[in-house]
Amino acid sequence: MSERREFTRVPLRIQILVKGSDHLEFSVNTLDLSLRGVRVDCLEDAAVGQECELHLTLGEGPQAVQVEILGRVARVQEDGVGVEFEGIRGAESLDHLRRLVLYNAPDAARAEEEMLRHRGLRHRQE
Repeated sequence: MSERREFTRVPLRIQILVKGSDHLEFSVNTLDLSLRGVRVDCLEDAAVGQECELHLTLGEGPQAVQVEILGRVARVQEDGVGVEFEGIRGAESLDHLRRLVLYNAPDAARAEEEMLRHRGLRHRQE
C-alpha cells in the first residue's frame, strides 16, 4: 500500500478537548498530529462521519493560546480514532497548528516544504 498522506504526521501526546455534535464534551490524548488530522487514543462511541470540534490549549495561564478545529471522524480502529480536519477557526489557529507540527516533526524541512505546497487545508482531489 503506497503512502497517501499529504502532510507529515508527528508523534505528539497532548490533551485536547473534544466537543461532539451531541453536546458531549470530554478530554482525550493525541497520539499523532498532522495539518490534515489527528489520531486520538479514544473517543467514546465514535462513529465514522461524526462531526466534532477539537480545542487544543497551548501554554498555560493568561498566555495560553486556543486552537479551534472542526473535524469529522474518518477512522475508528483499536489503536485510535482518526479525525480529519475540515476547518480551523482563525488564521492564528492555523499558524499555531503549523508551528506545533514543525516543532515536533522529525524532518522539519520536509514538513515545511509540504506546507508551502498547500494553501489552506483543502482536501486534495482524488
